[in-house]
Amino acid sequence: MTGLCELHDNGVMHRDVKPDNMLFNKDKKVIKFVDFGISKFYDKNDTEKQHTKNVVTRCYRAPEVFFGDRKYDGRKLDIWSAGCVLAEMLTG
Repeated sequence: MTGLCELHDNGVMHRDVKPDNMLFNKDKKVIKFVDFGISKFYDKNDTEKQHTKNVVTRCYRAPEVFFGDRKYDGRKLDIWSAGCVLAEMLTG
């Protein structure tokens, strides 16, 4: 289990960020990510590599992936999904 920034620093895109795959620690205010079933290693400099488009649960999917882009940046995909989860938490 690890944080999202640490994953990206190590060249891993989670590709399935959603509440079910996040563990929250209220005391230390820490979020850990779990379930790396569709995660993937990536090269930060290779922006032309194509990835599968069937990633992330639909309601947490970034617009570019939702509309079929296969050359997405996994870091941005994960951050979009985390933002959706945060918005859900703040609005109830």
